[in-house]
Amino acid sequence: MRIIGGTLRGRKLKSLKGMKTRPTSAMVREALFNILGEKVINSIFLDAYAGTGAVGIEAISRGAKKVYFIEKDKEACRVIKENIKTLGVVDQAVIIRGEIPEIFYSITEKDDFDIIFLDPPYGDFNIACINTLKEEGFIRTNTLVILQCSFNEKINLTEEFSVIKEKKYGITKLIFFRRN
Repeated sequence: MRIIGGTLRGRKLKSLKGMKTRPTSAMVREALFNILGEKVINSIFLDAYAGTGAVGIEAISRGAKKVYFIEKDKEACRVIKENIKTLGVVDQAVIIRGEIPEIFYSITEKDDFDIIFLDPPYGDFNIACINTLKEEGFIRTNTLVILQCSFNEKINLTEEFSVIKEKKYGITKLIFFRRN
């Protein structure tokens, strides 16, 4: 797996062996960051269900000021730490190990997130994650939230949120939305 664009373009990322995580494909990452464009520059970015950290590291490569990586798996957190250390971006990264959405209640350092990327295991998305993010003050009206899910998953957001865009890439769907 490699970084697709930005200052770290072409650099290799370590990944986990086996099927513990489902890394976001290069095609989907490229499409995601093409859509985001300059919104990433100087942003505070949250990569939830981070896996190997590929999406968050791509955000750093494309100009994000700071990226929070949230992942429950100990081995995945180790890989993220190795990747950010090898790439020399430790100062721009915060790694938090814990279960989502419960971990959001314990985060005391609350930056104003510009972009929140959620990539739960396909079929495991729970609207409680969005509600907890909102209740704990992570989703403001100008925060862009992106959910990666299976192309056939039905996501029922409350009327508090408006879907801006929905794109399908093979078996993957990206849903972009904001709080009203």
